[in-house]
Amino acid sequence: MNITLDTLLLRRSVRSFDGRPLVAADQDALEAVLAEAGPGPFGATPRIRLLDAAQAGLGDTDRAPTRIGAYGVVSGARAWLVGAIGKSPDACADFGYVFESILLEATARGLGTCWLGGTFSRGAAARAVGLAEGELLPAISPVGYPADRRTLVDAAFRLGAGSDGRKPWRELFFEGEPGRPLPASGLGDWAGIFEAVRRAPSASNRQPWRLVLDAPGRVRLLFAENRAYNRALDPVRVQELDLGIAMRHLAEACAATGRTGAWARLGEDAAKPAAPFAYHATWLGDA
Repeated sequence: MNITLDTLLLRRSVRSFDGRPLVAADQDALEAVLAEAGPGPFGATPRIRLLDAAQAGLGDTDRAPTRIGAYGVVSGARAWLVGAIGKSPDACADFGYVFESILLEATARGLGTCWLGGTFSRGAAARAVGLAEGELLPAISPVGYPADRRTLVDAAFRLGAGSDGRKPWRELFFEGEPGRPLPASGLGDWAGIFEAVRRAPSASNRQPWRLVLDAPGRVRLLFAENRAYNRALDPVRVQELDLGIAMRHLAEACAATGRTGAWARLGEDAAKPAAPFAYHATWLGDA
């Protein structure tokens, strides 16, 4: 299924589900996407499984959503996406890039999902995915059919996490160098591409990335790291997951507008002034 700009712009985190198990067509479609999921932009390939309560060995199906998606944050979910990845310097960015592709495919099918990085039982999830030595378990997501109404816990959590807010355009997108805001006018399809990135989910909605348009089709990704927050779940790098998610949104938005390109890490771009941010990667694509 092709990801459209509408998919990228309209996706939202869903924590309240109606309790139905996935129908066969949706489960088969997600399994097909998982089978085809490739490596992230830095070369690592996550190991992601679609699990229901019985497969996960978590016992009673009515209680399993609470046990794996702990602390009452998620209700009514009957299936979960659980992933692991081998430890490497860019493991979390690669995981974010690939895992978000699965969630976007689910969104395109009308399914609800939600990134969970801290509010879940890591022990239960590790057992469910068979976490091996040398692997990280960065995040999981429920997947299913959104409930007609959110639970009170869901609504409160969404408000507390700032899920409906995003940083303004002028703080995220620059022209030529950080600090020079990129005008939203005169960009053609690139305005929609950047907006699709602006809408990308991030932990506590902190959006720890900046994009610099250096030339038509050439975009630098910079890292606005909050070191304490990024490493709070050590060894998982929470904000580096966010970098991978943003990278996936840009790649998918370009594809949705008929553009080709790829992410690369370039020494010449790493040497450019970027303070107070750090260089992370460059998108090399069509104008």
